[in-house]
Amino acid sequence: MKNLRFHYMTKIRVYLLNGRNEQAYSLLMKCGYYAQVMKRTYISIEVGILTAITEYRMGKEKWKETLNEALLKAEEYHFVRIISREGAAIRPLLNEIEWKPSEAEDDAKCTKYNREFWKQVLDETERMTRYYPSYMRAGYEQVILSGTMLKILKLQAEGMSKMKIAEELNMTASNVKYHTQQMYKRLGVSNKAEAVMEAGKRGLI
Repeated sequence: MKNLRFHYMTKIRVYLLNGRNEQAYSLLMKCGYYAQVMKRTYISIEVGILTAITEYRMGKEKWKETLNEALLKAEEYHFVRIISREGAAIRPLLNEIEWKPSEAEDDAKCTKYNREFWKQVLDETERMTRYYPSYMRAGYEQVILSGTMLKILKLQAEGMSKMKIAEELNMTASNVKYHTQQMYKRLGVSNKAEAVMEAGKRGLI
């Protein structure tokens, strides 16, 4: 079942990436039913998080309820990574949702635990968003890079420094820096590693 679950979850994420929210939602309902019947907690949480993302993109108001339920389950088992790995896809939802401490006999202890869990979720999600800014972003916006930018990008991918690139392209270092900054801006990244990764995803290099 592990390989089958991976297959279905990958298919759902591909649907979301391509803006095929209805197909993603339909498959999520089937996976959610399986998780409920077979009492698979981890799958249930994963499905809940992806369902909330899908509902959010479809404009369904119930996404907050769906996400709250998944977060409460994740908190119970302290499953941080199951949330944070969705990075840029889940971040907008986490920014909007009002997180409420779960019920417990010792309210002070529960609230403290909840805050620590929530902080860890936000910190890790922010880190994933920074590393993979375009993860599961529906419908990539077309990015047009100049010939010079593409040459610089390809040389960066080969590990060349700014000075070496300047020599290779017969340019000044400041000119290379300017084109690099413009390239980062168009790709929506902040450094060389992110630029190479993003360009690879878009098939630019």
